[in-house]
Amino acid sequence: MINVSVIIPTYKRTQETLKCVDLLSKSTGLNEDLLMEILVFDSSPTSELEAMLNRFDEMLKINYLHTADQTLPGRARNIAVEKASNELIISLDSDIEFKRETAQGLISFMRNHPRVARATGVTKFSSGEKKGKKDRPTKWDRIYRKYDTNFIEGIYGRYEIFYKTAFQNINGYDEIFEFCGEGTDISVRFWRDGYPLAIAKDVLAYHNSEAPESLRRSVSDKMQKMYLSLFLVAYKYDVTDINKSLNFVYSHREREKAYGDTLEFHSVVSAAKSFEWIRNNYVEIEKSKKKIPNLFDFKPFDVFTDEYLINECLEKSKNKLNPLWERVFGENS
Repeated sequence: MINVSVIIPTYKRTQETLKCVDLLSKSTGLNEDLLMEILVFDSSPTSELEAMLNRFDEMLKINYLHTADQTLPGRARNIAVEKASNELIISLDSDIEFKRETAQGLISFMRNHPRVARATGVTKFSSGEKKGKKDRPTKWDRIYRKYDTNFIEGIYGRYEIFYKTAFQNINGYDEIFEFCGEGTDISVRFWRDGYPLAIAKDVLAYHNSEAPESLRRSVSDKMQKMYLSLFLVAYKYDVTDINKSLNFVYSHREREKAYGDTLEFHSVVSAAKSFEWIRNNYVEIEKSKKKIPNLFDFKPFDVFTDEYLINECLEKSKNKLNPLWERVFGENS
């Protein structure tokens, strides 16, 4: 029997969260091959969701955590992971819809890929104009194949599976990334500590992109926050050598596609708007920089740029992860 904790941060999404949990309750092998603990972290103004979750008591162990203060996704996940009972953790957004086999597929992937510390699957849109089309991975997501595994540079929300110990060893999500950028940051820290990321291409979930409310959608200037996150990762990881950051250079193409000739103007204005925030948070930024792992000097967006370094990391990863793999799968395999 495999034990897994599932964490779901949510904000003003009662019906979406109920659907998310309902689909999890129908997971293949639940209470036969798989025991599932659900931690719902709700930062909505009211706790009306708590009573509605009682309908799942026969199938799932649910731990409902509520705060009336808006809690950003990174902090919500950090708190939920801390309270999770199991080594193996699945994290998903409240607008993600699992198929019956999704949870079991993620678990099987981790069992069959002992060099992987954190993984995700494919996501398709379940609503809106893009319904049925692929959401993640995008054409910008680079994949490096080795050891019969599709390693990926970054995992950015949606859903994922990882080992609690690895997550805590790299200090979880960095809460200085308020509304975006935390996925890039935590991904590079996993890699820098020798914990590889991968994608399970045969695992599928759906993204209800039309779901109401979101802490991110309440941000008035998304462009400025996006650029601020780039400034932060560039500073934290000493991005100064263009030859070590070739893909960081190319990453502007995604933004250029959206903003065209106005891109440079937006970047300059975003820098100007960030001065006050950086001044007010400088002490925390310095603390954050001092805590990054330095086992492997990977740069944001450029984990696969140095082939020697990535191969050294992957070669050593199985031994590094073996104690965590044994803790989850050793007695169950």
